[in-house]
Amino acid sequence: LAQNPWVLSGKVIVDLSAHVVVQQGVVFEMQAGATLEVRGELHVEGHPLQPVVFTGATAEGTAGSWASVVFTPQIQRYDPVLGTGCSMRFVNFEFGGSSQGTVVIGGHSPRLENITVTDSKQAGLYFSSTALTASVSGIDITRGKQGLVVKDASSLCSLENEPCEVAGLRIAETTDEGVYMEDMNLEHPLTLRDVRIMPTTGYTMEVLRAAVVVEEGVLYGSTYDI
Repeated sequence: LAQNPWVLSGKVIVDLSAHVVVQQGVVFEMQAGATLEVRGELHVEGHPLQPVVFTGATAEGTAGSWASVVFTPQIQRYDPVLGTGCSMRFVNFEFGGSSQGTVVIGGHSPRLENITVTDSKQAGLYFSSTALTASVSGIDITRGKQGLVVKDASSLCSLENEPCEVAGLRIAETTDEGVYMEDMNLEHPLTLRDVRIMPTTGYTMEVLRAAVVVEEGVLYGSTYDI
């Protein structure tokens, strides 16, 4: 996909048999309630100077003006050698998250690198029933109810010989939790490496029946519920 802009409305599905590649500089204008649901292969290849952008279709720029990009449990596990599965690099998301979050992941995680989420009505990045099997790094979430949410994810870090970490996480100006984690396998913690969390209000990090290790982290604020 290379033309601009792409206007999406309703639910748009990348089907099981599909292999979609989005080139740098592409802009998706998401109409009210729009969702991109990924079941097949989706590779979004932005560039530092020409990121791919998902934004609202209206000029007002209101949080929650569209729904989500959803990676379903049907997607393949990402293979860095073959390049199969799903990946996103240098992608900006604006004004989404009218449901669970702007980017919602179930099943195998896609490769996510240099992702920016701003003005999400709910979470910026939402993991649910997910196995973290690909690189997740360079995540920048600003303004929203929550930054990173991991919920009902007992299998998140349960695969042997797999790095289970989110690296280079920056979260700022959230109104509830910067990071919210609930119901994970306590024997397999998630590592947050090189993290900086600066909420506006609410908890910096809230962890319920979950395990997390923070390495090279700076957590601003005085309220923690762990």
